[in-house]
Amino acid sequence: MGHPRHIISISQAESLDIGLVGKKAFELGELSYLGIPIPPGFVIETSFSEDFLKISGLYENMEDIKRTSRSSLRNCPEEILRPLREKIVQTHIPPELTSELHKSYRELAGEFGSIPVDITSSSDTERSIFFPDVSGDANVFLKIKKIWADYLDCPVAIIISRSIGSGIKGRILTNMPKNDKKLTEKQMTQLLQYCKIIQRHFYFPKEVDYAVENGKIYITKMNPFTGAVADSHGKILHFNKGKKIAIRGIAVYPGIATGPVRIIRGHGYRSVIRKDEILIVPNLDLILSENIRKTRAVVADTSLVIAGDKAFYRQNFQVPTIEGARNASQIFRNGDVVTVNGINGNVYSGGFVR
Repeated sequence: MGHPRHIISISQAESLDIGLVGKKAFELGELSYLGIPIPPGFVIETSFSEDFLKISGLYENMEDIKRTSRSSLRNCPEEILRPLREKIVQTHIPPELTSELHKSYRELAGEFGSIPVDITSSSDTERSIFFPDVSGDANVFLKIKKIWADYLDCPVAIIISRSIGSGIKGRILTNMPKNDKKLTEKQMTQLLQYCKIIQRHFYFPKEVDYAVENGKIYITKMNPFTGAVADSHGKILHFNKGKKIAIRGIAVYPGIATGPVRIIRGHGYRSVIRKDEILIVPNLDLILSENIRKTRAVVADTSLVIAGDKAFYRQNFQVPTIEGARNASQIFRNGDVVTVNGINGNVYSGGFVR
């Protein structure tokens, strides 16, 4: 759907670099890969907004603000950024980009845009913007630009998905699912199975929204659960929000794992890797192959540059992984116990899970 450089189907999002599609789109793509029904839709990659800013000349305005204020956009006062935000919303998306967007939108919402869509931001940050039940090209384009204007300080992708009916809707926790009396026994059984799959795949509780259309259950949204954690299988004992983050990186493959650190600085490591260890490496050198599969998690100091290498890594080495965790090999020592969160990219000192 659309040009692969800018717009892709949601179901393809898990095969791309998370930096191009953002965390929400990446996780929805994973749900699709796991066989869990999600609403049909597409993802506008971060490169689309970058081209919009460059073609429209607004990119130079951003650079001028950074030079004048001698600061990053993240640290700029809102009164300085407000005129630029307004200008982004008022500027037309260039024709060379709208043709691609029109095509993808009409394939999803019909020739006249009569089918409402939900519009959601997708970035590497925790904040999120959500516009439900949007109809018509003009309204969709306006909401897209509002999201771009709000995310001046970081790349943002945008999810456009078909709104699922006005019938049964609900929210459920994957680690503590409760029956919804509005669902049939068959639907409830299916929903519980989806919760089990999600919990097993992500290792950490999720709060998922679901909706029913024509008797079929769709998972429409998924967020981390921020309340008290309980897990019937005992994998996750607790999640201490006050626990200190030792280092931050970029999530490559989801999952949460605790174990002792094993630092690798060269290639003479094949005989020392143990299956319960957290491997810390200078980079995600694919020569590690079978040794990566033996570990509980992987943390890399640097990042893979080519998106295709990351996609290959995710498909072949399915362990919780973080890259771009600068100086991880210098901060930790062999034997240190750490917890790697391959969902948000954080590494914590000490253990959260068995």
